[in-house]
Amino acid sequence: MLNPLDEDVSRVREALAMFSVRLANMRTTEEPAPDISGRTLASVGNSYLRIRRQRSSLVGHELTEPAWDILLDLFSSTALGRRVSVSSACIAADVPPTTALRHLRLLEESGLVSRMRDEKDGRRVYMVLSAQGERIARAFLIRVAKL
Repeated sequence: MLNPLDEDVSRVREALAMFSVRLANMRTTEEPAPDISGRTLASVGNSYLRIRRQRSSLVGHELTEPAWDILLDLFSSTALGRRVSVSSACIAADVPPTTALRHLRLLEESGLVSRMRDEKDGRRVYMVLSAQGERIARAFLIRVAKL
């Protein structure tokens, strides 16, 4: 069992590794299309910041990007009548599986999602939004739609 400092170091190491991969995959020679002005890009950047602040105003800073990705994917999938398996939720997080599973656990501990076994195949487990998780995702998306 790792002590808390070792766990923190492990998380930082994992985040840096992911960042390094993403940085290596970026095409730094690509620039925005010439018809997009600096003012337009500044406006987009400001809108993005407003969206992030709306998110933080609902639940503080406890939910990270992967957790939000999972929460919003569950909301969208549920609204479309689709069930989301644990593995699909991990894919939606767009992080390594171990990181995604950690965020799923945090969402469960926060009471925003729960696991539900497939009635026909007990080996399959689905993620389900709780009423609170659904309320938070809905409130966030309504606020974003109004921006």
